[in-house]
This record gives sequence, C-alpha cells and structure tokens, in this order.
Amino acid sequence: MVLVNSHVYFTLDHVSEIESGVAPYLRELANWKYHGGNTQGDRHTRNEVLLATNQITDLVYGSSEKDFIAHHKYRAQIAALSHDIGLSFGSYDAHEPKGSVLLQKIMQESKLDFGRADLGKISIALGESNILVPAHSTLGKILRDADIAYVGRLGSTAALKRIDDLRDEVRTYHHPFLEEFARDDKTWWALQVSFIENLKWQTPQARELYDPGRIVLLERIKDINAQVQSI
Repeated sequence: MVLVNSHVYFTLDHVSEIESGVAPYLRELANWKYHGGNTQGDRHTRNEVLLATNQITDLVYGSSEKDFIAHHKYRAQIAALSHDIGLSFGSYDAHEPKGSVLLQKIMQESKLDFGRADLGKISIALGESNILVPAHSTLGKILRDADIAYVGRLGSTAALKRIDDLRDEVRTYHHPFLEEFARDDKTWWALQVSFIENLKWQTPQARELYDPGRIVLLERIKDINAQVQSI
C-alpha cells in the first residue's frame, strides 16, 4: 500500500488479491452461505454487475495515476460483489442497509486489511444502489449503473433472460413494490417498457457504454409487450 494525502491507497499488487482471494471469499460467503445458494443472484453478480463495474470504473478514473485507479477499482469490485448480500435476510425489504451491516461482518471475518474509510464509502454505495433513493457518491452512481447495465450490455437475448430471472427474484424475495407487477404478464411487461424507456444513467460513462444497447432492447421489449397485451 502507498500513502497519498494521508490516506492509504491499494496498489496494483493489492488489486491482484481480487482474483486470488477476496472475490472468491466474498462470492462464497455472501452469495452461498448468506444467500442460501441463490444461483441467479450469483450469476447476476459475477457475470453482470462485476464486469460492468470494471468497465465503468475504468472510464470514470481513466485519466488518473495507475495506483489511484487500482484503489478505486478494488473498492468498486468489493461493492459489486456484495451489492445484494442483504437479500440473505430473505426479503427485498431494506436489504440495502442490511447488506451494509452484513458487509462489515464479512470483512471482519475475512481479516482483509481494508481501511475503515473505504468500508464506509462502500456501505454508503450499497445503500445508494436502491433506485428509489438518490445516489450522491461516485461509487454509488457506478454501482447503480452497473446493477442495471444488463439492459444495454448483454444483448437482447441475454437481457431478456435477466428480466426473467429478476421476475423470479422479485417473487422469491417479496419485493415491496415490484412483486405485485410480477404476478401478471401484462403488468410485468408494461413495467419493463416503462422502466427501460425512462431509465436515466447515473454516469455519462455508463450512458456512452450501454445506451445504444438499451435502445435496441427497448424495441424488443415493446414488441413483447404488444403481443402480451393483445392476448
């Protein structure tokens, strides 16, 4: 680690721990021990949120010094891997703040040398991942965009699979707002049109990366919705 402006920053060597130790640890502990084997959530976290977080973070901090980028990327990856661990309590209800508390326990158990200030910023970002509350921190905005990047990053077929998985997740974990929409095809697909059509990216970097794909997916979703509504 290096000291920059009286703050400890992780270097590129420390970032290598993401692949060798931290990511597998958090993945196993958060997505399996605490989630009870939520394979859909694990797939979404590893194959979608983590990769999108890397892409957005690279662009947000792209002009910065390498170790500075490495530190922010390390922090962002921890946030991405743990963004939905609050679902381990069995419900969407307040799962973001619950996940923040659980993350602190996980980090203590991992005995990872991680700064209190960084853990605090990650906890704030987890709370800001709720689309119903404003995201003010840079990390919160990155995480928010990464969580919904599937609408523009995966391609229409894979994005539709994520939407199906999300519908199952909403019903399994009893989302206080979305569960009612998920019960019926007509309300569910109408909601998807509204969500994707009105989606606002939190960062210009995510907009640049994913908005072209969002527009393509929107037309596909509109066609599906039209078919469903006509039945």
